[in-house]
Amino acid sequence: MSTIYLHNKTTILAIIAGIAASIFCGAAHSETFQDIEITVRGTGQPVLMIPGLNSAAAEWDETCDQLQPSGVQCHIVQLPGFVGQPAASLVASDRFLDSMRGRLLAYIDAKTCLNLSC
Repeated sequence: MSTIYLHNKTTILAIIAGIAASIFCGAAHSETFQDIEITVRGTGQPVLMIPGLNSAAAEWDETCDQLQPSGVQCHIVQLPGFVGQPAASLVASDRFLDSMRGRLLAYIDAKTCLNLSC
């Protein structure tokens, strides 16, 4: 059985490249995308911030604050089923990481299409 980790360099680069290709703007807000809570803060170059498993999205708050003067838009992820968040719907526990990877890639695709009219 092979396990895919969200911190895999290829996955991270794909996620960052996907978001970087899109154009984001607007004030800070939170949204739920396929059971994943995502807080968007700032304007500028988008960066997807994923906490380690069993960690809160708030782990990225200080980093996001420090990046604001550099023109970075933080997309801070809170994975479902951790830190008091409800578990993701329709996800078998042995498929959690694969499911989250797919959902995060879908988020990137959705944001890219919304902003580039694809």
